[in-house]
Amino acid sequence: MLGVDPRRLVDSSVQYDTSRAYLKELDVLENVWIGLKRNKNQDMFTWTDLKLLEYQPTGGYFLEAPPKTQSELCVATDPAHDFRWHSFNCGGMEVASFICELPVPSWAQEEHGCMVTSLPSLTVTFLPEQSAVELTSDCGLDGTRRIACKGQADREEMMLQLSYGVVRTVRRWCSSCLVMLLGP
Repeated sequence: MLGVDPRRLVDSSVQYDTSRAYLKELDVLENVWIGLKRNKNQDMFTWTDLKLLEYQPTGGYFLEAPPKTQSELCVATDPAHDFRWHSFNCGGMEVASFICELPVPSWAQEEHGCMVTSLPSLTVTFLPEQSAVELTSDCGLDGTRRIACKGQADREEMMLQLSYGVVRTVRRWCSSCLVMLLGP
């Protein structure tokens, strides 16, 4: 997942919606820690990069107000409640897996890299275990277009493959790119 800071999952409602959609797509059924916690005897929640949460944890992304306790609290998404945030005692009996952001690798940002940013509804995911960047375009009723790129690419051709209403012809445009078209 990509965002403003590699150590904070959510900096905006767009990132919240994107992370929620990503976890839904993965069919996550357990709590997922998002890198947000409140230290012992503190009032404010902070991200792992020590930046304060910019709003109060009542309403918004939170499912419920955090408990009034002096214990250390961690915040996780709750898939049973549409991935709203849920606070729990860090190191307690309740546990969570975690999700984090990684910066886009420099090879993907170079002149002939994989980064296409001018499409609406575009999600970019770095897949470190595959050394690939996956670009997903939500085309509404036309379905979803997805490209995984591992190296140099023709950005114009990528735009065509990710755009709505494109005739579904798949051409070899990158020796290290995989194209997957989903939808009607």
